[in-house]
Amino acid sequence: MRDCDNALRDAEASLYEDKSFLKGLYQKAEALYTMGDFEFDLVFYHRGHKQWPELQEFRLGIQKAQEAIDNSVGCKYWVKNIFVEDQQIEYLIVLITQFL
Repeated sequence: MRDCDNALRDAEASLYEDKSFLKGLYQKAEALYTMGDFEFDLVFYHRGHKQWPELQEFRLGIQKAQEAIDNSVGCKYWVKNIFVEDQQIEYLIVLITQFL
C-alpha cells in the first residue's frame, strides 16, 4: 500500500503546476485504481479522455473503472457535467441496483 500512496503523491505533485499534464493525470488515475478508489479514478480517466480523446489509455481506463464499479457494488452510474460560476465540474451519479 505504501507504493500506491507514494505513486499517488508523485502524480499529484506532477499536477500541481499543470493540472492537465498528460502523464500526471494517467498516473493519478492508475494509482487510484490500484488503491481500489474506482469512482475517483474514473473522474481522472474522464478528464484525460476529454483532453486527449485519441489516446487509448484513457478510454481503456474508463472501461476498466466502470467494470470494477459494476463488479464491486452492482450499480450503474454515469458522469454528469455541471457548471458552477462558469467552471465545469464533473460528478458521478450512482444508481444502486442491487446490494451485495
